[in-house]
Amino acid sequence: MVKKNEHVGSDVMEDLKKRLKDEKFKTKFEKQRLKVSIGQMVKRIAKEKKLSIRQLAEKMHSSVSQIQRLIEDRNVSLETLVKFANATGKKLEIKFK
Repeated sequence: MVKKNEHVGSDVMEDLKKRLKDEKFKTKFEKQRLKVSIGQMVKRIAKEKKLSIRQLAEKMHSSVSQIQRLIEDRNVSLETLVKFANATGKKLEIKFK
């Protein structure tokens, strides 16, 4: 017997709202959303400043692989984010809402 997908034809946002009521799911979702946001922001700022990965690594006194981890948001430290902000002339601000 084939299982019917309960989400086919449903509103994705409605499904997400329901799933976000589960604290475990919500925590994982927010963590992933933040990762995507940081990576996208890093790419956008680097492009805005017309900096290649290699140039950004030089400005941050870091390695190309470190910059790739920053873009992919793999084990990014606060120190790395501060270096990125300084290298690009940006101000790092962290907010809790």
